Amino acid sequence: MVKDYKSGASMTAGKLGGGGRMLHPFSIGIIIGFVLGMGVAFGFAIYINRTQSPFFEKQLPASRKELKPMESAKQARPSQAAVSAPKPKFEFYEILPGKQEAMPSKPSGEDAKERVYLQAGAFQSSEDADNLKARLALAGFEAQIKTAHLPDNKTWHRVRLGPYDTAEEAQGVQLALKENEIKADVIRSKE
Repeated sequence: MVKDYKSGASMTAGKLGGGGRMLHPFSIGIIIGFVLGMGVAFGFAIYINRTQSPFFEKQLPASRKELKPMESAKQARPSQAAVSAPKPKFEFYEILPGKQEAMPSKPSGEDAKERVYLQAGAFQSSEDADNLKARLALAGFEAQIKTAHLPDNKTWHRVRLGPYDTAEEAQGVQLALKENEIKADVIRSKE
């Protein structure tokens, strides 16, 4: 039996209307796969561009220029550094076995000495305070974060340098901070 292929082709063309070709199911799958793949790649590119990349260093704003080392502040306190022995970073090794009181007693009101601090910033976010402390450390300054709980149920994290025995000593460090474009205010307190 002989089959007429010509009449079958004209019949398919008639079904599509106007002599168009019908797409093969494999080619439809390829097109759908390509569109889905491009969508996933586009979404991944957006995700990568929004997160901070560890491979590229982003441009820092003008307020975060390269910090200068703390040479003038070191010159302002040579006598104190020579007189005092280096203090250990961690004192809990002495506190834990019971060799020392956990909380040293504070002096009475008459014996309290006025101390001078430099406050480089006060933040409600502890991350911002940590960032400023790290920035100061890169410049060669040692700072502490003091947390204060205010009556209106707000918490402030103060970034302070010091204590300094005299205001002149604090002003020397304040000038060194200005060279690194860090503003610090002089704070006096009794301890």
